[in-house]
Amino acid sequence: MKNSSVFLRPFMVFFVCFLVFVCSPFTVHGASYEEQSSSYALDYLAAHQLKNGAIHEEGDESSRYDLTSWAIMSFASAGFDPALVKINGEASSLTDYLISNVCLQEDPVAIERSIIALKSYDFNLESLPCDLIAKLDGFVLSDGSVNSDSIASVFGIMAYKAANQIIPTGMVDFVLSKQNADGGFEPYAPWGTESTFTAQTIQALIAGGVPKTNLTIIQAKNYLKNMQVPGGGFKYQGYNTSSNSGSSAAALMAIYSLGEDPQAPFWLNGSSSAIDDLLGFQKQDGSFRYDSDPSWGDTTPIFSTAYGATIMALNRQPLPFSNQSLVPFEQKEVKTISPTPTVAVEQVAFTGDQPTGTSIVGEPLSVGVVVPTDIVLQAVPTQPVQVVAQDNISVPSVLGATSNFPSGHQKSFPFMRLIYLTLAFGGAFMVLYIIGRFKRA
Repeated sequence: MKNSSVFLRPFMVFFVCFLVFVCSPFTVHGASYEEQSSSYALDYLAAHQLKNGAIHEEGDESSRYDLTSWAIMSFASAGFDPALVKINGEASSLTDYLISNVCLQEDPVAIERSIIALKSYDFNLESLPCDLIAKLDGFVLSDGSVNSDSIASVFGIMAYKAANQIIPTGMVDFVLSKQNADGGFEPYAPWGTESTFTAQTIQALIAGGVPKTNLTIIQAKNYLKNMQVPGGGFKYQGYNTSSNSGSSAAALMAIYSLGEDPQAPFWLNGSSSAIDDLLGFQKQDGSFRYDSDPSWGDTTPIFSTAYGATIMALNRQPLPFSNQSLVPFEQKEVKTISPTPTVAVEQVAFTGDQPTGTSIVGEPLSVGVVVPTDIVLQAVPTQPVQVVAQDNISVPSVLGATSNFPSGHQKSFPFMRLIYLTLAFGGAFMVLYIIGRFKRA
């Protein structure tokens, strides 16, 4: 009996360790792994903060109001107080910069984004020297739209909801009326429907009280599903063949706004989810590339990381939201860069024959998607599609990017832990075996 107990004990140790391994949340798809990825990304953003509190793009030391707004939402989504995010605990914070410039904003989308950002950490809007809600009210037309603009109306719904204000009559109906025959939404005509703006629209409609059983929501949801590619991610428009981080992040936020699981069978492509795809765009420094094209997909990493809403997606936080129980962010040592004097007002984006927008050249037509500056806008014909049942979605056969995990974020992560577990088991077996031999002696 003694001999058998000596050999039984290591196996019992192995069995317990195996149960811990199986039940551990630290898997590739687990929340803890997403939180780790979010932490890396937040460290990267913090390393690109200026003394005045603003965030700047890689290689460009000018203050960016838009990026700072998205950075505030990113930190708040992870449970960190953006009012305490500052260089080595000194200088000005993210929110100091936003608050000092928010009353200068005259573009409706910039005002809306400011409201959403400030309310993401439950800031009291009445403490501002200007009335942001009144400024936004001034852009609302008789049909309920914000300047008859789809993007401004979508983010208008989110802003009013974030501020706990009554959404103007007709605004939700205006957005609902803009759905295209393929189920998606387009930011501008004739740009065509695209997945990122459709995902943002879903979040706005849910925030505006539209039930997820509404036909418009179902059609938009099916449109998103048809934009999914092998690897689990989402492509930007129908003619694309691979995913991008912005579209995958937006889709994840839409999925969460619907109260659904991106790893449920409906949202999987094979065995891969949008989480797999999004994590595959993260680099060693914590930033996210926009797509796998090295010629320009990696040229604006701050934009792709903050503006692309990747951190909010990793924290499963759709827009709008308000987190009240926030903790200080533990700032790591970062470089100190003096800001280049700039006017912190967002500019009108496009000139000439291009449609008027609210982002600057080289940035997206819809919030969160980068458009190369050399692309010529063309009408993209949309084809009517039949809305199908959720369990019978037909995914287009396209060549998509498989999950491209960088080193350190490999899908083989559980396998490596199994190796460590095997080594631990072997060590425990040898120790107990030696102890047993001594006891017998």
